[in-house]
Formats: sequence, C-alpha cells, structure tokens
Amino acid sequence: MKRLHQPLTSLIDETRKVTFSWEKKEFTGFKGDTLATALHASGVKTISRSLKYHRPRGLYSLDGEGVSTMVEVDKMPNTRAETTQIKNGMTALAQNYTGSLNFDLKGINDKLSWMMSAGFYYRMFHKPEFLWKRVIGPIRNTAGTGKLDMDHDYGRQVEERFLHTDVCIIGGGPAGMTAALAAAKTGASVILIERRGQLGGFYSWRTALINGLAAVSRGRELETQVRAVSNILVLDNTFAMGVWGERQVTAYRKGKEDEPFFEQYIEIMSGSVVSATGCLERPLVFEHNDRPGVMQADCAHRLAHQYGVSPGKRIAFSTGDNLSLEAAADLAKLGLKVVMVADSRESGHDPELLKELDKLNIPVWKNYSVSRIWGQSTIKKARFTDIKTGASTIVVCDTMVTNAGRTADVRLLSTAGAKVRYNKNLGYFEPETLPENVFFAGRARGFESGVNIEASGYHAGLDAAQALGFAVESFRKEKVLENEVHSPCLIARSSYIGKGSKSFVCFDEDATYKTLVQGVEAGMERPDLAKRFVSVGLGAGQSALPGSNLSLLLSEITGKYIDGFRPTKVRPPIEPISLDTLAGPNHAIFKVTPLYDNLIKTGANMQRMGIWKRVKYFGEDPSCKEEVKNVRNNVGITDVSTLGKFRIFGPDAKKVLDRIYINPMSDFKEGMLKYVVALNQDGCLLDDGVASKIGKEDYLFTTSTGHAAKTIEWFRFHSRYENWQYNIVNLTDQLSGVNIAGPNSRKVLEKLVDIDLSRDAFPHNGIQKASILGVEAWLMRVGFVGELAYEIHLPASAASSLWDVLMEAGREFNIKPFGQEAQFILRLEKAHVIIGQETEARVNLLDVGMGFAWAGKDIGSRKVGAYALEVAETQSKRLKLVGFTVDDPEEFPMDGAVIVRGDNDVIGNICSCRYSQALEKPFGMALVDESLSGKGSKLEFFQDGMNIKDRIRATVCDTPFYDPRGLKLKA
Repeated sequence: MKRLHQPLTSLIDETRKVTFSWEKKEFTGFKGDTLATALHASGVKTISRSLKYHRPRGLYSLDGEGVSTMVEVDKMPNTRAETTQIKNGMTALAQNYTGSLNFDLKGINDKLSWMMSAGFYYRMFHKPEFLWKRVIGPIRNTAGTGKLDMDHDYGRQVEERFLHTDVCIIGGGPAGMTAALAAAKTGASVILIERRGQLGGFYSWRTALINGLAAVSRGRELETQVRAVSNILVLDNTFAMGVWGERQVTAYRKGKEDEPFFEQYIEIMSGSVVSATGCLERPLVFEHNDRPGVMQADCAHRLAHQYGVSPGKRIAFSTGDNLSLEAAADLAKLGLKVVMVADSRESGHDPELLKELDKLNIPVWKNYSVSRIWGQSTIKKARFTDIKTGASTIVVCDTMVTNAGRTADVRLLSTAGAKVRYNKNLGYFEPETLPENVFFAGRARGFESGVNIEASGYHAGLDAAQALGFAVESFRKEKVLENEVHSPCLIARSSYIGKGSKSFVCFDEDATYKTLVQGVEAGMERPDLAKRFVSVGLGAGQSALPGSNLSLLLSEITGKYIDGFRPTKVRPPIEPISLDTLAGPNHAIFKVTPLYDNLIKTGANMQRMGIWKRVKYFGEDPSCKEEVKNVRNNVGITDVSTLGKFRIFGPDAKKVLDRIYINPMSDFKEGMLKYVVALNQDGCLLDDGVASKIGKEDYLFTTSTGHAAKTIEWFRFHSRYENWQYNIVNLTDQLSGVNIAGPNSRKVLEKLVDIDLSRDAFPHNGIQKASILGVEAWLMRVGFVGELAYEIHLPASAASSLWDVLMEAGREFNIKPFGQEAQFILRLEKAHVIIGQETEARVNLLDVGMGFAWAGKDIGSRKVGAYALEVAETQSKRLKLVGFTVDDPEEFPMDGAVIVRGDNDVIGNICSCRYSQALEKPFGMALVDESLSGKGSKLEFFQDGMNIKDRIRATVCDTPFYDPRGLKLKA
C-alpha cells in the first residue's frame, strides 16, 4: 500500500524497507513502523482472536492499552503489536485460535455466548467440587493467550537501573515537558519519563497551531529545550508501572537497536512526583464495537499522520470531543474519504473546526452516535442513531472511528494512593486527594488549549520543586492559566445504543453491557464486585479502556449518582512487564571479605552463604578430613570477618544490653568476654556472640554473621519507647577478623605480639588490645572449634597483610587454612549450637540446653523472650536437643532426616550430622520428643531414598563429643 504524505509528523523512513513474516507469510514495512501499523498498511485487519468468544480483533488504539493486538513475536507470546517496532527477519504469529486466524474453529463460542451469563464459571462449576477440577484445564486451554516455547533459548538481555532525583515527571507531553523545565529552573534535579520513543505527547501527530506554530513543531521545540538542560534526565521508551510509598517510581525501558539490553527495569527514588499522563479516549459502547475496522480517533489520526497509513477507504466518525473533529478534518485533507461525523454532544463544538469540516463537505450530526455495525472481519455498514429520539440512519463505511470523549488517565495516581471523585463539568473522574508531594497536570486537569496545558505543567513543576524547599516565586508569573469552558461527552451508551448482547464494555475479557446488567441483577452493583463477577478490567490492559465506563454504566443501570461508583484502586504494574525483566539480570550479587584474594590464592572453594561468599573447603576434599585433623593436631587459620562487630556506648548502653540479651549483664569483669544470647519474643534463639566492657559506659560485642545487618534495627525497636541515651556503631565492615586455632596457635601468635599470651595472663574468654604490624588490634581468646584459639579483629585495610604474616609465622608449625565445613565439624564435636541449624520456631533457649544463660531473676530489665521462657519452663512434651552417635558406622543419615517412632509417627529430626574422625563414626545433634531425650535412648531415622520400612538406628549420648572437660580449649 502506498503511504500517505505528511512529512511534518511522520515517524517512518520510506527509504529503508524492513522485511518480516506474519502468519508464515512475508510482508514489508518501513523503518519506524510498528508491527500493527505495517500489517494495517498491508491490508491485514484481523490481528488476534478475543479471549473468551474468539471474535476477530484488530487495531483499536496505538498505545497497547488493551489485548486486541497481542501476538507472538520471535517466539515471545503476548507481545503488543501496537508498540513493537518491526525488524528485519522478525517472525510474528497470531494467538488464541484453532484452525486459522480468519477461520477460527473456536469462534463457535461466539454463537454460544448466550449460555455464558455473568458469573458463568462461578455458577456452573463450583458444585460439586470435583467438577471444577475436571473443567479448569480445558477452560484455561480454550481461553489461553499464547504459550512459551520451553525449549527455546530466548537469550534476552535485561538490566536494572536505580536512580535518585528531586522531581520525577511521568509523561513527556507538553505538560510534562514544561513541568520538567520549570522544576529544573529552580535547581532541582529532574527525571522525565515518556512511554513513546519521542517527547511531545499529543502534539506529536497534530498540525493545529499552538502559539503560531504547528503543534508537532511546538512539541519538538520544547523537546529540544528539555534535552539541552543538564539537570533533566530524559527516559524515553520507558513505561511507568506504579508510584509506591515515599514516591518510589517503578518503570521499565525498552532498549533501542544500539543499546545492549532488551528491557531495563528502573526504580526511581524521588522527592516529588508530577503525573502528566494526559487523557485516554473513553470507548463508546455499541453493538459489535470490537470488530476489526473500529478504532479510536487518536489511532486513526496517528495512523495517517505518523505512519502514512490510511485507516480505511470509507471512514465514518462517531465521537465526542474536539480533537476527534480535528482528526476527521486532517484525514480529509490528506485525500481520505470521511463520509460523515456523528458527535454525541449537543454543544461545545469548536466553531472553527465545524467550519473546516463544512468546507471539506463532511456532514456533522450533532447528538448522534453509532449504535450498530455490520460485518465480521471487515465493516460493511453502520447504523447511526439520534441519542434523544432514537431515529436512525444507515451509512455505508468500512472504518468506524469512535470514542465517548476523553477521560483523565489517573491510573498512576491511583497506585500512589490518590482518591478520585466525579467532576460533572469535565465528565470524568479526577483526583480528589493526593499523597504528599504528588501533583498532576495537563489534560488530566480538564485543559484543552495548548497554552493552558503547558501552563498547568509549568506550575506543577514549580509546586513539586517548592515542596522540596526550592525557591520558585520569581518564576510564577512567566505562565498564566486562562479560563476554559467545558462541554464534555457524558455517555458511554444511551437507551438507543449499546443494547445488544455484543456491546462490549471490556475487550480484554469479552464483558458486555448485557453481562454487566446481569451482574447488577445478581447484586454485584459495586465496581469492586462487578469487575470481578463480570470480568471487567481484569485483563492485561489494567482497566485502561473500561475503567471509567464501568462506573458510568453502573450508575446508569442502577439509577444512582455516579460519584457513588468511584473506580477501584488500580493495581500496579499498570504497564505489563515481562517476568524476566522484573526478576532482573540475575547478577551474582554478594559481599566478599578483605581476605578474598588471599583465600583464592590458597586454593579456597568459595560458596554463597547468605549475602557473603565464604570458603566451603580448601583443596580437593569436600569432607575436609585433613583440615579438621590439622586444627586438632597443629594449627589452623580461618577468616571470621563476616561476624557482626559493634560498639555501644552512652549512659544507658547497659540498659539496652540488658533488654536485648537474656544473660545477666551486670557482672562484666575487666579484660574478659561474656557469652551473650539474644532471643525473640517467643524465647527462640535469635543471635549469639560475645560482649566485653571496654570502658566506662562503653561496650564491644559481636553477633552472628546472619544477624549482623539487623542488629541495630533490633536494638532500636526494643528501646523505641524508652528515653535511653546511647549510641551504637556497626563496625562489621570496618574491622576484619581472623581466627587461629589449634595446640600451636599460641606459639604462632607469640611471634607477632608483645603481650603475655600465657594461660594465666590471657585466659580463656579473655580480651586484650595488642599491636600487630604496627596496627592496633583486639585479641579475643575464644574458640568455636574446641581448641586453644584466638580471634584477631583489626582494621580491614590491614587484614590481607595480617593473613600473610600469620601464614609465614606458622609455617614451622604446619599452619593451614580451614573453611566453613571443617569448622562445622569441629564445632559439632563440641556440641556448639548454630542458630538456625540446631534451632527453629518450635524450640527455645531451654529446649536446646542453654538455660544456663538465662538471668531468670532479672525482671526489671524486661528482657526480650523472658516471659516466654517462664511459660515454657513448666511445659512438658517439648522437643529437646540431644547428641547421638549412629550405631552402624557404615550408615550415614543426612541433615533433615526425620526421627520416627513406630510406623509413621514423626517425633523429631536431625539438625546436623557428620562423620567424626575422633569418634570414628557418624554423629550429630537432633531435636527429638522429650520422652526420647535421655542418655541411651534409641532413635530411628528415615530419609529420602530409603525403603519405607528401613531405618537408620542411633543412640542418644552425652555432649560434648570431644574434650568434654574443655581442657584443650582452656590450655
């Protein structure tokens, strides 16, 4: 098809042909075409089949506001043909049909629609219960909208982007651009989001004069100004999905040909938000309003002006606003046959446009609307009806351009929490209340003139900046709002139109006016009930098309004032985003300690553990036998930098420690550490570590790796109602830690420090300051592995050098590094508990045998978890933590294996189980019913892969398994 000539507004490059396939046939378009415009230019009117009735559907809008043009592109289903640009070699297929697109066998559903009343599925299949389970599969297959090829490698590159700005403006039309320019004038940083590939909004396809310039030229002038401002970041091709608490805007951006990503997920933290998303065309509800050839006015206007595509050969209009009159005139001036214009309004018509249409010999029928069309895959004719009298006339046409006027696009504001009300002067719902620092501007406020739209955006931009403290008053007088008189279209249908069974309210779900009436008759007259029962606005269009009509029609059907039918809150994302983009690029995001390079050089096998990458084991032996043996007999070294390290000081520091930790905190001894345990409100173990008093009202304490990030929040939460004066500092990333353990650890360290490390001078649980490599460090004599051991905490910048020096100093004592698996075995032999491994929600401090830590007499501190311990102290039949050894050394139960009594009575589970070289058999710890927690009790384990009757048998024994008197630890 030869393209129309409109160079001022065109988006295509007719010198660059693009070849693609549609339904396995080759087509051509031009650079800049979308799939939908290229197909329409080639005469393809039917692009998809509807969800439920399998009716033919075609191009209706050009912004992907519904599902009528969802297709499969390069094996990716549910792609919007309206917004997807064609590329050489692109392969596109229609969806949701059986047989062929033009002769869909499932189109029989359309003939049987009389059987599918409102709430059909609820009424028919919910009883008996077994029936639903049998029909749900076939129903879903029948109503499917595309399938993923699970064997295809989509290979789509996605990215993430996280931004901060003072003012975020959503919508790059005239209001959005002037808002950005105004906010930027004040010195605020600005991000401007626009869903299309160019700024300009509805100026982009119009040639009407704005301030003496064609609208498209005025739009480009504003765009040039915006892009020239250094503190404005423009994100085009970007779809805003929602505005969340604290003005967080989520969006995604489609990559251009020269960009490395397919889609980019974006989060923007902003101080203020301006919504300048303009208006949507409100669909007109009439019989067969979904047929291919029925389209909105902006769609027809853009087809001709931006893509050079004729909407049809004989075009009829049935609309309700002045922009549609302008579109009719513009199409006629391009040489297209516009047979007539019906306008549902009685007044408010732009007199200049009426004169222009008269000059073009286009009749305008006021107070008329299309009420029915004839035709299946193409329109043959249409009936136009006088809204007041019902008098009708048949008009021959092949294209029907329709709308019921405009409605404010308040979907983004709804996601932000804005409340809406009906404005009868504007004929649509507008924001009644807005969240703090959220503003809206432009056509959504009811302005029609370009001057007012730009001024509205300008002042909204100043308001957004002023809310953040920027000075704006000197800029206020630059643009002034003028008065406007409104005469909106107030119908979605009338008593003479939209009466048939195929007058669609929602194209996404094939919901009609008839089924909406049935829903109201069933008691579903509220918008939130009707939309679910009748299925209106539940599809991928997210109420973009049916949203306001639902409220208007419910008001009409019930005879109640429309303001009582306010639309429901829109659920984000308002723009559909692919799940792979939402999931992100799957970066391996983790933290490493300052010793990472040292460990890798030493042969470390790293493994992700929470947010950290840590050493699982060294060398080639995952069982770590040599690592364990070396710690027991010589000396080992390990990285403990991930442990939480905190300093707390101030007059009330002890009070908060008393609140958080279940231990008595009043008996700190100088130069000594105290083992401390934190519980949650249920008495379950939350965290443990060591603490020391290092000065007056000054304490140092450590936490587990897993709880480190949450520690300060936990402290603040449990002292939030107290007027306590204290300061807490997280030193976890500032200090690195190394632990050397084994009989020779003292000998290694003595070569590097100038303090007395003898047993008496530096006993077990002691803490001292020392200088190593000229750097001050904290030395703690603690050992998780049951051997003579020292933890060294020093500034992270010195950690790598410390590691090398320790390795050199320990060479003569055969020092070797050990990883997390070896440490796991070593601590298990000492029966040291790991929180989350030997603990769970069903057990508390007493159940795991750690009641010694509880300061039971301390009531005044209101210790977290103390009350729960008091309640549980006298309870029976609780799970208890026990040690066990496996009876047969050849059998090896795994962590998580269940403990069974009789045939199928599960009475516990294994927490940890490993092989012990010291015991020469598998051993471990388990949570078991109290009745089997005594020494000598027999346990039977069952795990995956075993025969249902088989069991692994074990015996409860005393703990610790190794060095029960702690002589090695205290050496």
